[in-house]
Amino acid sequence: MKLKKNSDHTSRACEHQESDPYSTIFPDKNVKHPCLAYGNSTRLQHLDLSSNNFTGRLPLGLGNLYRLSYLSLYDNSLTGTLPRSLFSIPALHTVYLNTNRLTGTIPSNVGNASELVCLWLYGNQLSGTIPPSIANCTSLQELYLGDNQLVGSLPDALDSLEHLVYFDVSSNMLKGNVPFVSGSCKEMDTFVFSFNNFTGSIPPALGNCSSLTQFAAVSCALTDPIPPSFAQPGNLMNLYLSNNRLSGEIPQELGRCASLVDLRIEENQLVGQIPVELEKLSQLQSLFLFTNHLTGEIPLEPRDQKLTSFTFFFAFSELSNWSWLPVCSENYCHY
Repeated sequence: MKLKKNSDHTSRACEHQESDPYSTIFPDKNVKHPCLAYGNSTRLQHLDLSSNNFTGRLPLGLGNLYRLSYLSLYDNSLTGTLPRSLFSIPALHTVYLNTNRLTGTIPSNVGNASELVCLWLYGNQLSGTIPPSIANCTSLQELYLGDNQLVGSLPDALDSLEHLVYFDVSSNMLKGNVPFVSGSCKEMDTFVFSFNNFTGSIPPALGNCSSLTQFAAVSCALTDPIPPSFAQPGNLMNLYLSNNRLSGEIPQELGRCASLVDLRIEENQLVGQIPVELEKLSQLQSLFLFTNHLTGEIPLEPRDQKLTSFTFFFAFSELSNWSWLPVCSENYCHY
C-alpha cells in the first residue's frame, strides 16, 4: 500500500519564507550541467535543483555551505553516497534527496543536524541500518526512508522524536518489533511501515497518537489481535493491515472511528463476526475483509449513509445476509 506523498514538497512542516533573493538558487528545469562555485557561495541558504536530469555524485563541498538550510535535489539521477559533511551543517533544516540512485548507508552523524525538520530519502538504493543518532534530531517532523534497502531494527531511541508527524519506512528489509510508538508521538499523522519483515504485535500505545490519520502495516508478519486502542485517537481515516497474521476478532471499538474512510484488514486470520458497530461509520467507503475466517451475518445496511462509493470484499468468509447489497447500484461485492 503506497500512500500519496506531497509531490510538490511544500508540506506544512517545511514551508520557507525567503527574505534574501540572493541566498537562493532555483535553476531552470532540464539543466544538465549546473555551474555552481561552491567555494564562493558561503551565503547560500536555499538550493533547489530538483526535477532535472543531473547525474554524478553529490559534491563533497556541500558541507562548506555552512548557512545552507534548504537542500532539494529530488527527482534526478544522482549516484554515490551521502556525504557526511552534509549533516555537519548547523543550519540544515530541510533535505529532499528522494527519487535518485543514491547508494551506501545513511551517515552515522546524521544526528549532528540537530535543526533538521524534514528528511526525505525515499526511492533510492540506500542500505545498512537507520543510525540511532537520528534521535538527536529532536525537531524532526517528516522522515521518509521508504523504497530503499535498509536492514536491521528500528532504533528504540526514535521514541524521543516527539514532534514527528510523518514517518514512512515502507518497502525495505527492516525486521524486529515496532518499538517506538508511545505517548510522546502526539503529533503523529501518518505512520507507514508496510512491506518489511516486522513481527510481533501492533503497539497498543498507538491510541496515544491523538493526531493519527493514516496507519499502514501491509505485508509484514504481524501477529496477535488488532488493538482496540486504534479507536482512541478519533481522527483515523485510513487503516491498512492487509496480509499479516493477525488473529482474534475485529474490535468493535473501531465503530467509534467516525472519520474512517478506508479499512483494509484482508488476508489475515481474523475470526468471529463483523461488529455491528461498524454500521456507525458514516464516512466509510472501502471495507476489505476477504481471506479471513469470519462467520455469521453481515450487519444490516447503515441507516445514515449512502453507499454510492462503498466497496465490500468478503471472499473466503462464511458470511450470510447479502440481501441489502443490491440496493447500492455502484457496489462491488467480492465473495
